Amino acid sequence: MSSPKPTAPAPALARAPHKKARPGSCDTHVHLLAAANEFPLYEGRAEDPPSGYKFQEWIGLYRRHLENLGCTRGVIVHSIFYGTDNSVTVAALACCARRKPRTRVACRSIFG
Repeated sequence: MSSPKPTAPAPALARAPHKKARPGSCDTHVHLLAAANEFPLYEGRAEDPPSGYKFQEWIGLYRRHLENLGCTRGVIVHSIFYGTDNSVTVAALACCARRKPRTRVACRSIFG
């Protein structure tokens, strides 16, 4: 059994900028997460995901973030919290791709 890991801080809630992005703008980097018990976590991670949010709540936060910025597209980047198990990232893509914002996934393994 591994020792307890610290919990990552929750992200700050985005405030609307003074001027929204142009139509078609893209948020170029986001990690969509889940509660620690919703998807398998990588044993070698340095910390646990922020507590207090379930997967669907992360999706809602991201949609509000894009709306605040005026972005209609986004890039989901896989999080080290999950190691090589991309299931949370694939679920995020499936969830976001059904309706705006249009989202794509870029994955690259750094684990041997």
